[in-house]
Amino acid sequence: MKILMLFISWFLMIQMTCNKDVLKKVEGCWKHSYEEDTGDGIKVYRPCDYKKWPASRFRHFIEFNENGTHKYLWLSPIDAHRAKEGKWSINKDLTELTLTDAEGKSQLIKIIAFEEDLLKIQEVRN
Repeated sequence: MKILMLFISWFLMIQMTCNKDVLKKVEGCWKHSYEEDTGDGIKVYRPCDYKKWPASRFRHFIEFNENGTHKYLWLSPIDAHRAKEGKWSINKDLTELTLTDAEGKSQLIKIIAFEEDLLKIQEVRN
């Protein structure tokens, strides 16, 4: 019984450490690399400093902060784009992000793939 309890404790400790490592990698600035989108609703994001980005009239970015806040570029219908702020959280399985804007409106985002320099997401209709 003691061995089982030690194993469970070890496993949970490893899992918590891995989750923190993943969260650390999600934190930071991500830009929409729409040139890589596949057309099936899955959007590709890369770290903001991943490459020199080609000229674009609008390129969405989102910055995830360690304190649970995020900043994102809002697409204005009159080309007056500006940064807005909100809160973010991620589920235990690290498969879904919830983004909440300053007005309290939430958007569920499914994480399709995540690597150090790649974030593929799909918006889930609310």
